[in-house]
Amino acid sequence: MAALPIPIPQVMEQHECPECGIVYFVPKRTCDERRRVGGSITCPNGHVGTWKESETERLHKALESARADQNWWKARADARDKELVRLKKRVGNGICPYCKRSFTALARHIHDKHPGRTA
Repeated sequence: MAALPIPIPQVMEQHECPECGIVYFVPKRTCDERRRVGGSITCPNGHVGTWKESETERLHKALESARADQNWWKARADARDKELVRLKKRVGNGICPYCKRSFTALARHIHDKHPGRTA
């Protein structure tokens, strides 16, 4: 009795070799594993295509970059808040925020000397 092949359905992923341009298919499960842990696949002509970093490493780098961005924005917001507090204190003490001079009637000075701006 002859052995009969049993077809096992697989989802295939299409790739194009950057060296020779041939289009070939690799099981999706194999590609996912190579992406996850890092590794390579070979085209039918023997050219090797690699994933230089695993999905975990790529996501870790993206997370670190996002944290650095968050820290930068937080530092910028803190500096702006500090400047706002400083400016409010100066205005509260009667110092004009536009010409840096001291006035007892600051609101009137701003209205007269800096039209279009509010105190």
